[in-house]
Amino acid sequence: MNNSRSQIKHTNAQKGDVKVSKSEMSVHSGPLPDPMILKLYNELVPGAAERILQMAEKEQLNRHQIDSQLTNSAIIMGYLGISFALISVTIISGLVYFAIIKGLDTTASAIGVGAIASVAGVFMIFKRSLKNK
Repeated sequence: MNNSRSQIKHTNAQKGDVKVSKSEMSVHSGPLPDPMILKLYNELVPGAAERILQMAEKEQLNRHQIDSQLTNSAIIMGYLGISFALISVTIISGLVYFAIIKGLDTTASAIGVGAIASVAGVFMIFKRSLKNK
């Protein structure tokens, strides 16, 4: 983004005297310098403009690689979470079934309620952490 502004003011200090002032402001935002500044760099140091462009391209490639790695890590973490949840539910279901077969109804109930409470607690903590981001 490049914004340039010029402003000329005319003021009458006394009759017949004219005071003229001019001010300019230029603002640039972006990963690369303004083309005119880039040209000046190249005039001061031959090949500087090309090096600056290569630097910006490398930085963009690096950012894309980091984003890709973060996305892949999030996908892997999701699959691991689902896998461990399935394993946990299978083990807990086996424990509850074993306790019922042995006639330990109270133990089976405690294991089942504890498991449900644990899953609900983890879910609530996860939702709260997402809300805070």
